[in-house]
Amino acid sequence: MITIFWLTLLEFRWHYRFSFLAVLLILIIAISCGLKAEHFWASQLYGEELFRRFCYFAWFFLAFGLLSEIISYIREKGKRIQLSECKDRIERYMEHYVLVRLPAAFAIFIASFGIVFFYIGKSFVSYFGGFYMEETLLNIERTLHFGFYPVELLPEHITSLSSIKFLDFIYAKWFTVIFFFFFYTLFIEKDLFLQKRVVWCYLLGWLFLGIPFATLLSSAGPIFLDTLYNNKIGAYQNLLTKYQEMNALPNVDLGFLRGKDKLFSGYNRGDMFTLYAISAMPSLHVGFAWLNFLQAIKMNRWFGGAMFLYFICIFAGSVVLMWHYAIDGYVSIILMSLIWYFSG
Repeated sequence: MITIFWLTLLEFRWHYRFSFLAVLLILIIAISCGLKAEHFWASQLYGEELFRRFCYFAWFFLAFGLLSEIISYIREKGKRIQLSECKDRIERYMEHYVLVRLPAAFAIFIASFGIVFFYIGKSFVSYFGGFYMEETLLNIERTLHFGFYPVELLPEHITSLSSIKFLDFIYAKWFTVIFFFFFYTLFIEKDLFLQKRVVWCYLLGWLFLGIPFATLLSSAGPIFLDTLYNNKIGAYQNLLTKYQEMNALPNVDLGFLRGKDKLFSGYNRGDMFTLYAISAMPSLHVGFAWLNFLQAIKMNRWFGGAMFLYFICIFAGSVVLMWHYAIDGYVSIILMSLIWYFSG
């Protein structure tokens, strides 16, 4: 097990080195901006959450692999099933999983530790950027869509209560989906080339798109126009008012409005090192949903088709729920596609 761990860590040494340099740079900037020991709680919470998910998916993919082995054995043998033979196959798989896959997965997980410091780096967006791109992005958004904001072109049924509840639910499950793919890569994926490619995409997605690129294109997104730039909310006001009226109905609790209040409350406290830092451009939700589609199509074309539908839902949700301008999604798709291409 120890040998497998060190060999895998050696194989992913460039991922580890990138994580180390990224964290070092984040900490140098953060300390120069006044980072104190108590501010590490954001990264600590995120690190604990990642490790919990690692443990959860370790068990999940063990069960998944065992089930796959049993189904594969039944298909091979048909009516000639022998329980002792099936038992031996299960034991061999478990031994391989525990002695090979698990230490290898943990080594890749360690090599990706830079992701843990994303939330400290994300705070740079408002601190250095100050959402200076907001008005520019509003103008680009309107120009790109022939003089209209995308929300002005939405059919009525897209913003109905049932549609909003559906998009809100799908959007809220984004973390679960991206971590499913990340840990599938660690525990199940046998193609070392694809493993390295996907881990690079996750590292660069979080630490490149999510911090320096987001700071250079600093914006808060349309959902915060009423609180940060009330004079610029324009066409978005009617939609926001509609959602607020929906949320006031009995037994209705729209998570994205709750999330908006939590994010703005964290921003309003004036502490830059907060877990609830605001950032819209580029859209990590859209970028990672696109990455999940690119990975899924390599696994199975039918699964890839399903993930493309999921990507469409995330993109639609990012605009309809007002988290992002459509341009945020366009830029994310282009940048993530470039990362995917060059990491391969």
